[in-house]
Amino acid sequence: MANERNGGRHTAGQMVGRVAGRIADNWISRVCLMLYAAVWVWVAIDSTLVRHEDAAVWPWLITAPVSLPFLFLPEGGGAAGLARFVVPTLVAALVNAWPIGTVVRRLRRGHPAAA
Repeated sequence: MANERNGGRHTAGQMVGRVAGRIADNWISRVCLMLYAAVWVWVAIDSTLVRHEDAAVWPWLITAPVSLPFLFLPEGGGAAGLARFVVPTLVAALVNAWPIGTVVRRLRRGHPAAA
């Protein structure tokens, strides 16, 4: 009905829903996102128990290659420093899960994965 009013175009909400559906509508994408969350929990616990600077490298590695350009952002301290690590890797995890969900959806329909 909304598409009829917009001349067949999708609204922003519909597009977000489609992207979110491709990210989380299959178990393979969900496992990837759960792995990402588990690594951050491990990093938080490990950094609390043992003080070392290289613990935060793991979320960057599991979300590569999408997370690598974010390494060139300027550093900040405090909450900005934490956001510098968490937000880019979260965005990278979601971006990495999106093509996985798209491929799984196409394979379910019987379409070739390459487009």
